[in-house]
Amino acid sequence: MISPRRLIVIGLSICTAGLVQAQVTPGEILLAEMNCVACHETPAGIRARLASRQGPRLGAEGARIQPQHLRAFLEDPAKAKPGTLMPNLLHGVLAVDRAVAADALTHYLLSLQPADPPPAAPADAILVKQGEQLYHRVGCVQCHAPKILPDKVEDRSAASEELERLQSSSVPLGPVAEKYTVASLAAFLLDPVKIRPSGRMPAMKLSAEEALAISAYLVPPKATAIEETFILYPAKAARGKDLYARLNCAACHELDAPVQPAKPLAQLVARQPAGCLSPNPAPHVPKYELTDRQRIVMLAALQNQAQLAVPLEPHEHARRVMTTLNCFACHQRDRRGGAHNLRREYFTSVGAEEFGDAARVPPNLNGAGAKLQRTWIEAVLERGAVARPFMATRMPQFGVANVRGLPAALEQADLGDTPKPGVPIETAPPEAGRELVAALNCASCHSLASKPSTTPALDLATATTRLQPDWFRRYLLDPPAFHPGTRKPHFWPEGKATNQTVLGGDTERQIAAIWHFLHQSAEASPPKTTGPPLPSK
Repeated sequence: MISPRRLIVIGLSICTAGLVQAQVTPGEILLAEMNCVACHETPAGIRARLASRQGPRLGAEGARIQPQHLRAFLEDPAKAKPGTLMPNLLHGVLAVDRAVAADALTHYLLSLQPADPPPAAPADAILVKQGEQLYHRVGCVQCHAPKILPDKVEDRSAASEELERLQSSSVPLGPVAEKYTVASLAAFLLDPVKIRPSGRMPAMKLSAEEALAISAYLVPPKATAIEETFILYPAKAARGKDLYARLNCAACHELDAPVQPAKPLAQLVARQPAGCLSPNPAPHVPKYELTDRQRIVMLAALQNQAQLAVPLEPHEHARRVMTTLNCFACHQRDRRGGAHNLRREYFTSVGAEEFGDAARVPPNLNGAGAKLQRTWIEAVLERGAVARPFMATRMPQFGVANVRGLPAALEQADLGDTPKPGVPIETAPPEAGRELVAALNCASCHSLASKPSTTPALDLATATTRLQPDWFRRYLLDPPAFHPGTRKPHFWPEGKATNQTVLGGDTERQIAAIWHFLHQSAEASPPKTTGPPLPSK
């Protein structure tokens, strides 16, 4: 069967005031993840809403796959990699002919790639250990199954049982050691989106050395024994090229070949599974390893195609993208998602362990569009901007095309179309803000421009770049309302300033003055602190 975890089919019903406004159903997610629109002609509105997953790139731009694995995968995808989305295109062929066809396709695909580089030196134990640590620290295990227990688990017996359960409920890695060499896996990990353009496997901001270490950990030295010396036969490659075209592989993969259109999506409204949704499709039809439940929900989506043509509302679009990219593995939003139980224990911090979850666990995204400026969300998603360098887990990069529209959707969903009041900086001199930042001892915890902090509090110099003005104001007025248990002092309890010297104790002008100062603090020298740092709790 196709892995439910891989497809992230978790029931996306969007309701307001008890009335269903729209539904992003499990069937719709399946239609998109299986890329049904690649073969079936689909109206532009439905195609835009589905934003379907593309197949991996092949040829010179594709991953360097071991010949024996590629051959076995083409012969029987589900057997070679349980849970795969790749259909069996050779299921209607006799076993002996199926092996010949898979071999021809292997020769064709490998003929499009440059010659193999010389084999790398075997990885040493130190590199493998570094890879083990990185795999469990940078974020890999929030989607894939962990292989070892976290260091600070007290009940190791119960944790071991949960670790075993995670093996079946995680996104499967597949037979990595059979599929890749250490070098080819390292090249893939550096930029997965280049090969898998839909971003379901994101880049984790790895250096070349880190990618090599993780690869050495996932492809142990004994795996080299299964490598074969591959000799390319042009005649086989020619037969494979012809077979590639006849099997309509180009519908999903970006290689030049004519695409054979299938029946339009609008005509796929039967109440019984047929065609590629059938448990036993005709020999020339792709065979997917679907469960009966998966077939039922896909048929339900096909029978309600008018709904699929309705554009998603901002909150629906945000939830849809966060679902398909599995953002909920790390982040919580609208009472959904976030790492729990054993998986949560793999989040760590760098040099800030005494600050607990605030320094290691990815932030809650409730109201993120009302908190963060759209340009900052774009910077994080599209250009890898970082606000929490003390977190060991890294924010993945999914590819610009796959997150385009998400920042605007979050802003519109959480902020709405009506501009919120900001801070009246025209009435608040930045000099007063500078005086307040010094008097309130802000720099004892926060970094400010070129002055680093020893605590994991965020850099104040980026506050006006990151935060919405109205959120900044409301947060300073009542920090615990936004972050229960926060260490941040309450300088304006019940709206009254604790400092009555600056600006006559006028709360609104004080907050505006701080915003005004921080807005220009990238060029300003940091103020001196006037007291000791706050004690940690």
